[in-house]
Amino acid sequence: GNSTSSSSGSSNSPLEENRNRFKRVFDSKKEVGETNDYTFETVRQEIRHFTGEKIGKSTVENFYYGKGNPTFTTVMSIMKWVESKEVASSVNNNNNNASSANNNNDNNASSANNNR
Repeated sequence: GNSTSSSSGSSNSPLEENRNRFKRVFDSKKEVGETNDYTFETVRQEIRHFTGEKIGKSTVENFYYGKGNPTFTTVMSIMKWVESKEVASSVNNNNNNASSANNNNDNNASSANNNR
């Protein structure tokens, strides 16, 4: 009989999902003209500051390219950093909306004084 494989190509493992999120943040963080190598080093330092986890540049690089078998601790450290970046970028978007609402109050206050 035919042995059919049940694994579909579309469903990503949790590790794949994490890697995709990391790549999105990494790529958005990378400045124009910077090498990946430079950005791997920058990210490594940020992860270390953020989590206290000693992490090598090659570890970050391997995670990005899907090489090797990262430890659970390593993935957790990388993803903590990713989440902090994802939160920061969404917070920035919200702040832009809030600031425009505050402009109306000033106008009302100044016109009230003219009515004496």
